[in-house]
Amino acid sequence: MSHLSRLLDVQIQSPGYAPTNGQAIVWDSALKKYKPGTAGGAQGPAGGAITIPYTFDTNTAGSDPGAGKLKLNNSTQNAATVLMASDTDSGSSNWGAVLLTIDDSTSAIKGHLRLSKADDGTKWIVFSITGLTPQAGWEQVVVAVVGASAASPFANGDAVLLEFSRTGDAGPTAEIVSSDTSPTLDSSIAAGYGAFVDEELVIADGLEVVLEDGASITIV
Repeated sequence: MSHLSRLLDVQIQSPGYAPTNGQAIVWDSALKKYKPGTAGGAQGPAGGAITIPYTFDTNTAGSDPGAGKLKLNNSTQNAATVLMASDTDSGSSNWGAVLLTIDDSTSAIKGHLRLSKADDGTKWIVFSITGLTPQAGWEQVVVAVVGASAASPFANGDAVLLEFSRTGDAGPTAEIVSSDTSPTLDSSIAAGYGAFVDEELVIADGLEVVLEDGASITIV
């Protein structure tokens, strides 16, 4: 039988293989024969706005993970508190400048990381980021686990993807003008010209009030 690059309709007689009518088949170049299946490439990995490919290392020591590698500080992966990532990914691209920005937010939680197996999106861990300590050729990221598909979804040598999303900066702190909850009355007010009612100053008609800047107003 000659090898056809594409089959639409074919009849095959082969020892040990009896395809059913309408069944899809593909050419197996290793076995040199057709077999059940559909042609097509492997499913591509998922990715976010910033996605870095790594090789997972199960070593938990607080040290350089090695070029292209990533590791956690706990063998029970969903209990990890530190993530150690090389500045270079598994394809030798350098992400050092990008990794240094993941804790730039002024919010307490700097952002989130999603670590997943490259060829199996059902295996993942999501972390919140609280800080980063730059190292020579790698980054030490302080994290807290938000959720995980399993206690330890990754095996040594797994191809993994690290996705990053940044938290916006914290808003300005409100200014406290006064914390006095028991103000004292001026002598003229105490004499009967005004009073505090439910912490609001009630002033009698005709009373002149001198303001902080020296100006005055008359209540009418």
